[in-house]
Amino acid sequence: MKINSAVVLITSAGSLIGGTLAAHFASLGAKVVLCDQASPQLQFNYHQCRTISDSVYQYTIKDHSVTAIHQVFEFIDRELHHSPDVLINAFTADAIPRILDSSSADTFNRNLSGMANALYSFGRATAERMRLEKKQG
Repeated sequence: MKINSAVVLITSAGSLIGGTLAAHFASLGAKVVLCDQASPQLQFNYHQCRTISDSVYQYTIKDHSVTAIHQVFEFIDRELHHSPDVLINAFTADAIPRILDSSSADTFNRNLSGMANALYSFGRATAERMRLEKKQG
C-alpha cells in the first residue's frame, strides 16, 4: 500500500500520541482524519497537521456508540469519497490509573471497558468496510 494515496483514520487524535501519528502520516502525504471527542488538544493537533498538509480533516465524535462511529464513516465518505485504508486505533493512557490514584476500582473498570469498547467498535466498523470494498488495510 502506498501511504501517500491512503486515507488514514486516527482515533484518540486529541492525545499526544494521536497528534504525533497524525502529523507523521500527514508528512507522508496521506489524507488524514483526526477523530476524537471535543478538546483543545484535538484542535491544536488538527491545526498543527494543517501546517503540514491540506489533506487533513477533523471529526469531533460525541461518544463511542455504534451510531456515532458510523457517523464518522459517513463523514469520511462525504468529505473524501473514499473509506479509510488504514485505521490507527490509538490507545491512550487515560484508561490506566496511576498507582497512587485515589479513584476506585469501579472507575478504573468503567474507563478501561469504555476504551476497549471504542477500540473494538472502530476496528470492527473499519474491517467491515475494508472487507466490503476488498481493501488490504
